[in-house]
Amino acid sequence: MGILTNRVILADDSFFEKVQPYLLSRTVTLCISLDSLSPKLHDEIRGKTGAHEATLKVLKKLYSLKRIYPSIEYMVITILLNQNLEEILSLLNFLKELQVDKIQIQPILDNNLYI
Repeated sequence: MGILTNRVILADDSFFEKVQPYLLSRTVTLCISLDSLSPKLHDEIRGKTGAHEATLKVLKKLYSLKRIYPSIEYMVITILLNQNLEEILSLLNFLKELQVDKIQIQPILDNNLYI
């Protein structure tokens, strides 16, 4: 089973503690949204100031947990827009450093979203 989140529920430490046994048993895989390495751009895309900082906090928490329990799996979904296209390789390298298991890139066409 997968849980797709923009990190809001995971920012709550009590939720993270509740989901941790399911991560360890590989019953659940988390999918976190990260659209840019730039806090300003990520927050703009997500429509919430501080979203980037909170997302990185969760990703780093998952990375730390994965270093202790290598069987934990988590993935990241990135919305691909003209605004973040040039940094996509840097973002992918960053996610590789965090040992993200899977990365999904979702291109958005001009007729689907306007920022």
